[in-house]
Amino acid sequence: MSRFIVREFLGGILIPLREVVAKLPINFLFVAFRDVEFSSGFIFGLPVPEFERLSHDLNGGFVISSRDFDRFLEIDIQMIDGTIEFIGLDGIVMLKLECIDSSQWEITTGLNEIATILERNG
Repeated sequence: MSRFIVREFLGGILIPLREVVAKLPINFLFVAFRDVEFSSGFIFGLPVPEFERLSHDLNGGFVISSRDFDRFLEIDIQMIDGTIEFIGLDGIVMLKLECIDSSQWEITTGLNEIATILERNG
């Protein structure tokens, strides 16, 4: 497994998830939110505390399609803590993004082609 740390800030705030994802060369089918914490608001019509609870309680996390994930990226909300797993057609986790205390993203992948691109892009 290859691991990368992103500590890039814009205006004193960790770069948004949508900007991290835009740099990642992956095609995925599903996304699983696990043990997440967000700033206040609503996600898919659910109050943030309810979405967070489901990400803790549901076996496998709160799973959505890639299309729903694209919609999620349009929400103006900050991730504080937690893990997002990108799942491929074969059900294997291709890439894992972990947000730690709103201060960094940790990106983990077992796929060499993704690791190579991330290494090249710094």
